[in-house]
Amino acid sequence: MSIAIALWLFGYIPMQSQSAYERELWNTYNNAPDFPAQKTAFDKLEKFYRLFHLDSALVVCNQFRALAAQSQPDYVPFVDLRIAATYTRKLDLEKAGSILIPILEKAEQERNDSLRAGALLNLSNLNRAQKNYPMALQRGFEAAAIHEKLRDWREFCADYNAIASAYAPSQTDSNLFYLQKALAVSEQHQLPDVAGTVLNNIGVHFHIKGDLDKAISYYKRASVIDKKTDDRYGLCFVLLNIGHAYLSQQKWTEAKPWFDEAMPVCESCGNLEGVGSVKMGLADIYESLGDYKSALAAQKKLSEIDQQLNQQAYGRATQTLEARYGSEKGTRTERATRRKLSPARCPVFPAGRPRSSLGAGLPVLQPVPPAQKSRTRRSHHPGTTTGPERCHRSSGSRAQTHRQRPARRYCTGTRSLKTRLRRTGAPGW
Repeated sequence: MSIAIALWLFGYIPMQSQSAYERELWNTYNNAPDFPAQKTAFDKLEKFYRLFHLDSALVVCNQFRALAAQSQPDYVPFVDLRIAATYTRKLDLEKAGSILIPILEKAEQERNDSLRAGALLNLSNLNRAQKNYPMALQRGFEAAAIHEKLRDWREFCADYNAIASAYAPSQTDSNLFYLQKALAVSEQHQLPDVAGTVLNNIGVHFHIKGDLDKAISYYKRASVIDKKTDDRYGLCFVLLNIGHAYLSQQKWTEAKPWFDEAMPVCESCGNLEGVGSVKMGLADIYESLGDYKSALAAQKKLSEIDQQLNQQAYGRATQTLEARYGSEKGTRTERATRRKLSPARCPVFPAGRPRSSLGAGLPVLQPVPPAQKSRTRRSHHPGTTTGPERCHRSSGSRAQTHRQRPARRYCTGTRSLKTRLRRTGAPGW
């Protein structure tokens, strides 16, 4: 059975709504003549779903993992790194840790530097999601030292990105310093896709600081590269960033062409949130220019999109809760049966005692604090990862929402319709 059909059967991908770009990626993957070609196609497909739909990314990774186990077993741990990274984006940090820590131990025992550096990089991102920034920095620097030794410049740039992201909340100068270093390395070693990503993120840095002219200049440089490398999803982000930056400057006529250009790109990727962001920007522009009829039409379309996104998020959350409830119910039934059959050998655990851990001698990862969970939504619709709560248009004025902090392409956060976007680039990012 084709994996695309399997994803459709399990409800992860509506077959009739696949974008042309998505079908193109699938065709390349399914028609790959050998494992190396299929691995290259998998990189692009996994990247697409990593941005488009996390659940689908997991299914694709697990299916490719089975292929790797047959064709190239030593590549399986590297696929596991992708799976762990997806769980980190879903904020299932315990699951991510339960995959990454054994990989790190295995790499250290086998003295596999490439695998060890990959595990350290992913653990750095996990620690950042936990807001354990000192540990995130430590592991990021360790990974960078190994990748520099291996001359793996793509992953070396990813290490610098992890370091920059760990500095971002408190030390913005250090954040910019490591982004600029990553840009220099990507240009020196001719990694244009990485350069496009980093340029966008430097633009986000200046956007947050309020230097919009400089932010726009970096965004435009990123857009040129994204067009050359056919990075359509990255292009969605950067075009929207430019449009919203001009909106923040109240330059309505300068903003509109960028939203117009972003619309077909977002549609080709199936990026529903991107389409909503375009409609939001256009509604602002039309209203400011006095074209209230067009503003109302854009607002109605935005409301429809927002409703679709909420329904998808609610449906996915309901499925998750139902699955957890079914699992808990099955566990309770099994325990009751075992107690009846052999009560002496089936002790009842005290209330609150954890039923599982990451393993003997391994640290138990701290979950997201309840207060943070209340501010965090994990939705799984097109264009979604995990993170900051998605703000609804009705909750505040447009002027307020345009001043919110951008979300970087490297973030683990749900992308807001109203915030600028950071980007991820290389497979390990």
